[in-house]
Amino acid sequence: MLHAPLYAGVDIGGTKTLMMLAGADGVILSEWRTTSDVETEPETFFAAILGSLRAEASRLGHDPNAIQGIGFGFPGVIGPQGILTHAPAFPWREAAVAEILRKQFDGAIYLDNDVNAAALGEQWQGAARGIQDFLMVTVGTGIGGALFLDGRIYRGAGAAAGELGYSVLAAPVTQPAHSASPASSAPGAPADGNAFGQFEDMASGSGIGRLAREYLAQLPNQGRTSRIAQLAGNDPAAVDARHVLTAAGQDDPEALQVLQQPLDYMAIGVANAVSLLNPAMVVIGGGVADSGEWYVTQIRERVKKLTPIETKIARATLGNRAGAMGALAGVLPRPE
Repeated sequence: MLHAPLYAGVDIGGTKTLMMLAGADGVILSEWRTTSDVETEPETFFAAILGSLRAEASRLGHDPNAIQGIGFGFPGVIGPQGILTHAPAFPWREAAVAEILRKQFDGAIYLDNDVNAAALGEQWQGAARGIQDFLMVTVGTGIGGALFLDGRIYRGAGAAAGELGYSVLAAPVTQPAHSASPASSAPGAPADGNAFGQFEDMASGSGIGRLAREYLAQLPNQGRTSRIAQLAGNDPAAVDARHVLTAAGQDDPEALQVLQQPLDYMAIGVANAVSLLNPAMVVIGGGVADSGEWYVTQIRERVKKLTPIETKIARATLGNRAGAMGALAGVLPRPE
């Protein structure tokens, strides 16, 4: 039985959890996925993760107690006291994660938001390797962000820095009190006047899918002859961002039409962040960016027209492994 120290990285998602075990040198020895049973109590949930890590250590021939540190990435906000909040994938209103883990594990613990962890992973082994100032943007069902500034993750006063999905793109137009005409909204602003989360609504994968379905519904025969619908099995209701991006990569004119607004809004959001932060790089990841280089190229060309501040815009290279790798990097021993 081997007694060399092991370190773990765990990326917790709403449906799946990715885990990794590595030696002190960072070489990954094993990685695997399990189902995220979010309906259980937090104590049971984390006990199952620790049990899976120890079982895998044993399978590799190591003492299960050889795990010296575990890093976690969560789809929510982890405050300085280790309490998980704003995690819609979980039914727990607040979970004292650090306290729960400390009762079950006595090694080093690293806790962070999943996008922060992904940024740390890309800085360790990915597109931003060695870069000290960069912005990470993940575009999937929603939009997430992380700031890596002056060589470390910047979390903000409430550990919620980088939440780009909440960005406002256009303020609602407030009608004067004396006017008898109904209030209207600026282009891009929700009809109900609520600007909260506009960026995510318009530029995320969910937004792309919604726009495509609305567009196809206006075409003859519900757009069933469209390349987008064909990729969705000729079921317009099943269309999502993947089908639109695949069709766009094939120069489908309807897909290109659907994507104009989401691409423009994404470029606006990135350009504003670049103008504010002057990062050396913007790393774009998530399911939408994973569709290929075409998407990132479109963003890159648009951003150049919106800000004079130069930056490199690159596609993330670690894919859905970035979060677990960043969580792992958070607990690996630092070189002397």
